[in-house]
Amino acid sequence: MNNQFTMLAADYNTRGSLYRQMGVYDLAIEAYNEAIALVPKNAVIYNNRGGAYSAIGDYERAIVDFDEAIRLNPKYAAAYYNRGSAYNHIGNYNKAIVDFNEAIRLNPKVAVVYHSRGTAYSSKGIYDKAISDFNEAIQFDSEDAKAYSNRGSAYGDIGNYEQAIADLDESIRIDPENTTAYINRGIVHSRKGDCDRSIADLDESIRIDPENAIAYNIRGIVYSRKSDHDRAIADYDQAIRLDPKDAAFYTNRGIAYEDKREYDRAITDLNEAIRLKPDHAAIYLNRGEMYNGTGNYDKAIEDYDNAVRLCPNYKTDFVDRKFIFGGQASVEKAIELLESTYPWPPESAADYYYTGVKALFNNDGLSAELAFQIASDELGYGDQNKIEQHLANLNNRE
Repeated sequence: MNNQFTMLAADYNTRGSLYRQMGVYDLAIEAYNEAIALVPKNAVIYNNRGGAYSAIGDYERAIVDFDEAIRLNPKYAAAYYNRGSAYNHIGNYNKAIVDFNEAIRLNPKVAVVYHSRGTAYSSKGIYDKAISDFNEAIQFDSEDAKAYSNRGSAYGDIGNYEQAIADLDESIRIDPENTTAYINRGIVHSRKGDCDRSIADLDESIRIDPENAIAYNIRGIVYSRKSDHDRAIADYDQAIRLDPKDAAFYTNRGIAYEDKREYDRAITDLNEAIRLKPDHAAIYLNRGEMYNGTGNYDKAIEDYDNAVRLCPNYKTDFVDRKFIFGGQASVEKAIELLESTYPWPPESAADYYYTGVKALFNNDGLSAELAFQIASDELGYGDQNKIEQHLANLNNRE
């Protein structure tokens, strides 16, 4: 290739990297485009442009560029790491882990790759492997505040609160402005039942970064646990103002309104949550409970049916394929979801119907049939075809 073209491409690539460092990603991408036009078979330039796309959240284009970088250089560890990070961001943790594995095989001495793989394992709930990876990251860099914070969060998730707080304390010592560490420590204090310490940590996180929607949302949850619903709602308001596209914030505010018996507002919030995330079973369960509480049993039962349709692993655990089911979590998670709002003792047709739904996921056909029978025969819920379909699904279980 003409040396002049190669030098010019190198100049564009350098210019693109400078723009990336400055955070001017549109100009960085333009510079990389020029470099690729001149030298279309350079893996480094594709990797760099992929990094710029990742920085603006365009992970689909980023992955295409990382694919090309890897095709051009199958031993390019950084490209595997960057593609894994992109997969991590879009929630494809399995593919992320595969790429991180390859990056580690090619270059096993890079702390950030272990750290990133640890976050992927944490997101999948595989905490032992996550902690092992964070251990490796800390072994390489004992001053890695994020690794301590994430390891502390993982310890918190498995109930080892003492070790969790020790790690989070260390993270904050290394980086006193680490908002995530304060949030994670606040979550651990809340799980221990110490709401006041939890709120103090979340206050500090918000002081450091008053635009952090997650901190407001979690503080709202802690206020709800203290039955301070007005403060909880004020925090959910702030979270929604900062990030109006997060369904969880509307769900939490809706539950707070329900606790105040402001059912119309509660249902309005859950309607918005479902609009934003129509494939999330838990939201339907919560809205169904609200409809049930207001005596709107038909709508409650409709929401319970939607929860069954969407609930994790229903697709793979039942032979019947007439419905479209989704999700990657376990049936145990589905049961936990159902039990979290389980009405007892049952009083209405919807209560008994809900009892039947719970029994389905417990693989308890007799209890499900009995509950559905009471809902149908004694309390007037008459959609027998739907009940029979649920029981047929259970009876056809592989």
